[in-house]
Amino acid sequence: MNCDGRGITRVVLAGRAIIEEAQIKTVDTSDDQQRAQAFLEKCMASFSNSDYKRRPASELFPPGFPVR
Repeated sequence: MNCDGRGITRVVLAGRAIIEEAQIKTVDTSDDQQRAQAFLEKCMASFSNSDYKRRPASELFPPGFPVR
């Protein structure tokens, strides 16, 4: 058998549902995406300091796909 985390929809531990409908019920993850995005932007901006041409992050990290 082979699977990954996307196939898990429900996990019960000691009679308590930990994951229900593929969503973690025991941890509040509502602001994690915004915090992670802010950290990524700060990290990417720091590369400008070490770039010999001092190029902005938008030039150092162009989008992989066209932005519409």
